[in-house]
Parts: sequence; C-alpha cells; structure tokens
Amino acid sequence: MKTLEVTALENGTVMDHIQAGCALDVLNLALSQLKQSAITVGMYLPSARHEKKDIIKMHAYHPSDAELELMGVLAPGATVNFIENFKVVKKVQLALPQEVKGLFQCQNSQCISIDEAIEPHFHIHTDGEDIILKCHYCEHEFKRSQVSLRARV
Repeated sequence: MKTLEVTALENGTVMDHIQAGCALDVLNLALSQLKQSAITVGMYLPSARHEKKDIIKMHAYHPSDAELELMGVLAPGATVNFIENFKVVKKVQLALPQEVKGLFQCQNSQCISIDEAIEPHFHIHTDGEDIILKCHYCEHEFKRSQVSLRARV
C-alpha cells in the first residue's frame, strides 16, 4: 500500500524536486511573507527523478514572479505548483536567471559591495553542474555553494 509522506494542500504553493538539502535556503526567501501561514518542509525524501529531494508546502501563499526568479538560483529545475481547492492551477519550472541582485553577499573582502551601501549584484553561468556567480563589481567568481545568502530584512 502506498502512503503519502506529506498531506495534500487545499490552497497555497508546493515546491517540489528541490535539490536535497536546499529547502531551508529557498524557504528563507519567503519567510517574511509567511508569518501567519502553515509551512511543511520535507527534506531528503525519496524521489523518482533524483535519489533524494526536498519539498516545501506553503499554505495560502503564492510567491511573486520576482521571488520565483530568486528561488531559481537556489533551486533550478524545481517545480512550483500553485494550488487552489486541492487542484494545481498553475505549474512553473524554476530556471536559472542570468543575474541576481541583493540575494547573496560577495565573498571577496575587498569588494566595494562589502563596505559601500550598494546592493550586491552577480552574473550567473554554469560550469558543468556547478552554478557560478560572478560579482558585478569585483569580477571574482564563486561557486554557488561558496556564497552566503545575504541577511534579509
């Protein structure tokens, strides 16, 4: 008998097929909007597409297009399902954007974005399976795994 590890959602958003271990970074983007919403996070769940995956269910919340673009850096290829009355009304697959502003902090201590009141800005490309972020200001390149999320207000 097949059992569901996570129950169905009546209204809200389900992010599925997030790379295992990345759900908390993705969720961090939406937390300011989710103060009164129920959230279910499943990590390292079995997956037919990948060996393991993460999943996030957010009750009564739909991310904006801008949030989806930012989430694309953290979870490229993840599927976002918008749910109404227990049915998927819209499905989006996250894509890696070409650039991102304000999400990450440059790891180069000499970068102008560290000491000046300017928003960090990165250009994005891939190298094999690695996501590479290139700082717009100092031009240093970092693997996505090396760059910290910037504190969000």
